[in-house]
Amino acid sequence: MDFLPTEYGEVQFVYVLPLAPNRALIEFTVIGASLWQEEHYAKGLSCYLSDRYEGVSYRIQHRELGRIPMSVLPGLHNKAKGALSYLGTPAGAVKASTGYAFLRIQESVEKLIASNDGPEKRSGFWLICDATLLRLMSTNFLMSDYLFGLFKHWGVSTVLDFLNEKTRWWETLATRTRS
Repeated sequence: MDFLPTEYGEVQFVYVLPLAPNRALIEFTVIGASLWQEEHYAKGLSCYLSDRYEGVSYRIQHRELGRIPMSVLPGLHNKAKGALSYLGTPAGAVKASTGYAFLRIQESVEKLIASNDGPEKRSGFWLICDATLLRLMSTNFLMSDYLFGLFKHWGVSTVLDFLNEKTRWWETLATRTRS
């Protein structure tokens, strides 16, 4: 995961998931209050690829554009109604401050199947954490650069534990202050 300097006052990062020695899934992500024109995303990805992989030829086989609501506001997440159970974003399985959802959605589905109760409620600490990060990203871009820059100093397991809300609040704060 590469965090990029903020541009246009918004947090940007790229992650690369290698699929084979010569093939990868690359995602260019922008976290901000406004939507970019589609060509701005393509330009951002192109700039990243030419800077990071200078001289390497590549072919984009598929493009995708998606938007994830980044909010901790009540009402965005739905409760199960009768035989209907929500998954993913509507169930609150997407981490509001980062958009991370991969393992969280899998665990949410497993719990739903096991309990038939609907998704588990999130702790107040993580809601406050997400709300704080969202607020900083929308009002203080230098601070969000600093906060996301901390991920560079964490090990992969620490980042994944944080994204999956598996750390305890004191571990999360201690890890942040040590970096």
